[in-house]
Amino acid sequence: MAVGERAKDSSSDENLVRRIRAGDRDAERELVDTYYRGILMILRQRTRDMARAEDLAQETIMTVLTRLRTEGIDHPQYLRRYIQQTAKFLFIGWTRKAANSLDHVEYADDLSTDMPGLDETIAISRTRTAVRRLIKELRTERDREILRVIVKSGV
Repeated sequence: MAVGERAKDSSSDENLVRRIRAGDRDAERELVDTYYRGILMILRQRTRDMARAEDLAQETIMTVLTRLRTEGIDHPQYLRRYIQQTAKFLFIGWTRKAANSLDHVEYADDLSTDMPGLDETIAISRTRTAVRRLIKELRTERDREILRVIVKSGV
């Protein structure tokens, strides 16, 4: 199960939503106990940063609780999906913020320092295309084969 440590059927989710709406603090604690860990795991995978994942998981719980305390949700039987979508949208919002997006990209760059950058990838692609074109233009098969071997060996 993606979110929540134990299976929850829709009737217990509906009951939990109803109890939270009525101001039951124990129900709020139950929601946190049931769903927080799963949300944290999902967000940890997406952010690759435990501190950010914790912040987003807490924001998810607070957003959901605020909604349940005030307006409720249209389909309480889908509480788990609602929580997952809330976490997903908060993550997307976080990545869209300029400072966070740049930080996230820098973090991703740190993970893949051995991979070529965009400019280098484009240059490699253009070079490969030019070499293929030149090989095709050679008149004899023997010359084409020699050039292929040289290119493959990296000389």
